Amino acid sequence: MNGDFRSIWSNRRGAGWISFVILTALGVLPAIAGTNEWSRLPLDKEKVGTLAIDPQHGNVLYAGTDDGKLYKSVDSGSSWMEANSGMQTSHLLALAIDPANSNTIFAGTGDGVFRSKDGGKHWLGVSSGLTTHTVVSMAIDPQTPQTIYAGTWGNGVFKSSDGGTSWKEANSGIDTAYVYSLTVDPHVATTVYAGTNKGVYRSSDRGQTWAIMGSPSEGPVEAIAVGPQTPNSIFFATNTWIPGKEFWGSVAQSMDLGNNWLFSSAGLPGKRIHALVVNPKDPKTMYAGTEGGVFKSIDGGSNWISVNNGLTNTEVDALVVDRENPNRLYAGTSGGVFEVTFTP
Repeated sequence: MNGDFRSIWSNRRGAGWISFVILTALGVLPAIAGTNEWSRLPLDKEKVGTLAIDPQHGNVLYAGTDDGKLYKSVDSGSSWMEANSGMQTSHLLALAIDPANSNTIFAGTGDGVFRSKDGGKHWLGVSSGLTTHTVVSMAIDPQTPQTIYAGTWGNGVFKSSDGGTSWKEANSGIDTAYVYSLTVDPHVATTVYAGTNKGVYRSSDRGQTWAIMGSPSEGPVEAIAVGPQTPNSIFFATNTWIPGKEFWGSVAQSMDLGNNWLFSSAGLPGKRIHALVVNPKDPKTMYAGTEGGVFKSIDGGSNWISVNNGLTNTEVDALVVDRENPNRLYAGTSGGVFEVTFTP
């Protein structure tokens, strides 16, 4: 992937939900009874490229838009208010919430990093040390929340050890300047994964050094997920460029920390994948947000089905799961935010 950073916000959108019958004789998934339908939430005129849910209060949501606005909901998306006082940017690309103090939020934008310490009421630019200001991904160490990572478009990974006040490059071993996604392992916080345009890199020392994983990636990796109950399982969404077809999205899975990988695109639409989330209580249930809607797997990513009933905007950029009710899913799309609650 070459360095036209405009593709970051022009190539991210989508959503979907469920109604399917499967022919077991043909090796597709078994049928699931009932119909679950997406509902559009009131934030319906915005292009929402990033979502975050408060880890301590599942009714609190944040939605960032392509034109630099941030909205907050305190009632599970029924109503929204603007929450970007002091944030001066034209593109909001990433959000990360401190797991220990959810009033502290970080926003990665086209103009650097902003931090709020009061739940989004006020924001302050905290980009000291950043040598590029296009921040497309962010992650917070769950054990040491003062440690924060920022993935940039143009200068790799940056790390802050003082809660975002200052930043230093953390690129030793990374052979690319374009970092699309970042994830801290929830089981071993010293392990960090970076999805790039050249595959997935792993650090075992909180970003001091990195090594390329033996991952079958030939395109930008825009989403990474670690199994919430299975420490050795890693999933990532890779988008391979195919001339004449643009990007072909698929999901790679490893059950042994990346030593061996299995590729799967069975049931996926063959379009770019921007988001990947795992049900926190059922590691075999996963969702992928693509440019063709939302897709669900109930076998750990081997097979996928469309779950787009009621989803009128199928360019999906962001997905989040309600941790208190993991059957509830929110999707950020080119036509606002949608919500669905699946029947178990």
